[in-house]
Amino acid sequence: MECSILKLLIPFVLVLPGVIAGPLSRPSKADTAYPHLVSDLLPVGLRGLVLAGLIAILMSSMSACYNASAALVVRDFFMRWKAELSDREQIAIGRRVTVLMAALAAVIFVGLLWKRGNTAGAISGGAAGFGLGVFLFPIRPSAGRWCRTLI
Repeated sequence: MECSILKLLIPFVLVLPGVIAGPLSRPSKADTAYPHLVSDLLPVGLRGLVLAGLIAILMSSMSACYNASAALVVRDFFMRWKAELSDREQIAIGRRVTVLMAALAAVIFVGLLWKRGNTAGAISGGAAGFGLGVFLFPIRPSAGRWCRTLI
């Protein structure tokens, strides 16, 4: 019974700031209601606490995505090719996948913030990077050693 009451509180927590923001700050768009409330009603210390909470939520979600993608790649792909991988090898592969996913997320994030970035540039940059990797890997397979020093 107590859990159902807590579950019923979630819509109020999500909807109530928007209902309060309407008459108080008259935001021009619905997306700006919460930032208006935070900047207009909260003191400076609580603003920082709200920002820290939002950043913590973002970091937690990204960590869960990285962990899930590493587990998916190791279990669904590498374990099919080589079923006798030790735990240590699985962890090493998972860490490499996590580094690759973080690098991909950083590239996407920079692409979103860069004003001159466009679709054609993103596709050509991705294709050029992939082609360079395919070209350089057979020539110099030891090029990945620097990655092992990070892990």
